[in-house]
Amino acid sequence: MPINNPNPNDSHWRGLFSERVSGVILLIGSSIEGYGFILTPLLQATYHVQSINCWFTFITFISILFGYGLIFTIFGKRASRALFRSPKQPSKLGSIVLSILVWFGIQVTFWMRSFLEEHGYSISRQIPLVDTFTR
Repeated sequence: MPINNPNPNDSHWRGLFSERVSGVILLIGSSIEGYGFILTPLLQATYHVQSINCWFTFITFISILFGYGLIFTIFGKRASRALFRSPKQPSKLGSIVLSILVWFGIQVTFWMRSFLEEHGYSISRQIPLVDTFTR
């Protein structure tokens, strides 16, 4: 019985894997950024560091990247057809998914801000895109 190995030059396999590979790259990249921008300030708060810098704008961006990475990794080519009508215009489902991911990112931002304030931190200065919390 012959083994049916996919030919990497076959357009069907190339399209299937390119969507999933893009999803995996988005997942890995957003996980690394999530560690740096979300988990690191929370860990610094638990270790009572004097000053913590938070980039709240990027947290919403990270949630969008992570969500799309998860969707593309699981659904592959079907996700791009369902979420995007054309490369420049999302479908209605794509707009709904984007709105949910933005909402989730904003909720994470508010949760982080309240977590830091509960641990005794307050905003000492605000530079565009950066909030500095001090004890």
